[in-house]
Amino acid sequence: MSHQAQQDLQKQQQQQYHKSGSVRHAEKRRIGTCPFADRVARISIQTYHERVPETWREENKQVCLATIVAHIKRNSDEECRGHFQVLGMGVGTKFLSEKILREEYQVSGTKNTIVAASTAVLGDDNSRTNIDSHRVLPLCYGMKVRDSHAEVLARRAFRRTLALEMKGHLSGQSVTNPILTLRRSLENDNVEKGQGGEREKEGRGRSNIIFSLARGVTIHMYTSSAPCGNSCLKKFAKMSRERYDSTLGMDDWPKDEHEPIGRHSMHLGRFSLLVKRDNHASSQEKTASTTIEESFQQEKKLSHMPIKQRKWPANVDDQWCPPGTTLPHLGRGSIHTCSDKICRWNVIGLQGSLLSSLLDAPIYMETLTIGRKFTKCIAQRAVCCRVEDSGHWSGTKRKRQDKQIQGDASSHEELLNPWCKVHHPTVMGTSVYMDDLGVLDMSGEKTIGQDVRFQSSLCWTWHPNDDEDIRFNAECINGETGLLHCNDSHTTQKDDTNKDKQTMSLVCTYALTHQFINLARTVGMEVDFGRNHRDGGGDDEKACTTLNQLRELKYKVASKYEDAKDNLLHNHDVFYNWNRRDDSKSRKITK
Repeated sequence: MSHQAQQDLQKQQQQQYHKSGSVRHAEKRRIGTCPFADRVARISIQTYHERVPETWREENKQVCLATIVAHIKRNSDEECRGHFQVLGMGVGTKFLSEKILREEYQVSGTKNTIVAASTAVLGDDNSRTNIDSHRVLPLCYGMKVRDSHAEVLARRAFRRTLALEMKGHLSGQSVTNPILTLRRSLENDNVEKGQGGEREKEGRGRSNIIFSLARGVTIHMYTSSAPCGNSCLKKFAKMSRERYDSTLGMDDWPKDEHEPIGRHSMHLGRFSLLVKRDNHASSQEKTASTTIEESFQQEKKLSHMPIKQRKWPANVDDQWCPPGTTLPHLGRGSIHTCSDKICRWNVIGLQGSLLSSLLDAPIYMETLTIGRKFTKCIAQRAVCCRVEDSGHWSGTKRKRQDKQIQGDASSHEELLNPWCKVHHPTVMGTSVYMDDLGVLDMSGEKTIGQDVRFQSSLCWTWHPNDDEDIRFNAECINGETGLLHCNDSHTTQKDDTNKDKQTMSLVCTYALTHQFINLARTVGMEVDFGRNHRDGGGDDEKACTTLNQLRELKYKVASKYEDAKDNLLHNHDVFYNWNRRDDSKSRKITK
């Protein structure tokens, strides 16, 4: 059978045919895991209804929603029920095309301009109360939100919430329901000797101000559908229906141990990293198709070789990938799937690189609650378990062999690095539906796993702020441009009077970076915040205008975090395929 015939057969196997008039529930009937999971889902959906305009919700019944939620239970009394606080919400399914991504790299730091609200630039306020006060800034790296999938937007909003609370603690403001505790670190910032001469210890300019999660606070994540990517790859596992555990209390969740997963199916794509497929990358598609055919012919020539010495079959083409995804090396996309990103967050935390310099340990999600398309064993593999049991990654291997390490100072330091850890959250399903009454027309030919269509290019993000009394105050982002849909984010209609103004989001990389820079100055960090920076508050927006400058800042203030990330993305036998934005500037860690 020819390679083209194999592809045609695979496409046929991915199609379903239904009679005219066939319908089904928009969300298939399912069983939840426990009362706690249902509570997380309800508070998330409630926040969505309160913050996103009803007109848009009525027009778009099928959406992807994600939240990061704090569960706060400071009283050990079992009769005193804990409460939830949504720390970040995201709604969306769009991402920037490869063309726009390339343009962003090329114009960063040039004379191209963008209109930015002053609150977004300096991060001084919690909300856009001064939204009509705009300044024209050079178009810099990170002003556009590259990935507007719900999970990514929720995490960005969460990071902004953390920084806002840190600022509140430092300024002496009264913080309602705090999730962080302020304390002081006793670490000294001496320069120590290392391989290759002197090197900077974690945080040369690091302040002695350190935050940690407050007592009784745990962090949880909710997503209304299985994260795109490996979580939707329903293969390589024996699946079973979820069982509802009614014996658990309203504030309790299962503490299941994740069983180790054998790595014998890695060559079939069991743990593979995937990227979101850009359907507009037509010029790259032709090149990729040629590469696939050449790879297939090469595979035939090497058929006499032992299996372990041949190319992985999963690297030959992407027909086996879940809908909307592809392989990183085929040139059809570069933004990693949400399953890959969540898996990465379960190693180095949800807080990101810059905020890690002000925290004593990574912030991990204790649970992950999933709505549609949930399969427990598949989700566990996708979001954490595929990182374990890698003999090529020192983070896991050394934790298990810590008693065997003797005399190697660098090994001891890496062993004690709190950012080298695989965290296994409890993965749960929920029987709470986003669209309980909706039905879908299933007539004709449908692609398996892609019977729901997300038509709107608008995406939404929200975090707690001073406008709690204002309904529908979520920020609206155009997922195809990465900028705000309009200057007034409370509406879904475009404002033609401001159609030439392009405003960046409060959760874009540029805004979050400058929010951290202001926070770092507050705690007294002695760090140069960018090559273009000059003393004086008026030039703060000139700091970190390029990707290289942002990377330099991260290495200066959060070297342990960046070392752990580089270790994972270079030495892990799966994650070494991670498509990094600027791999030449990252530190190379030898195996």
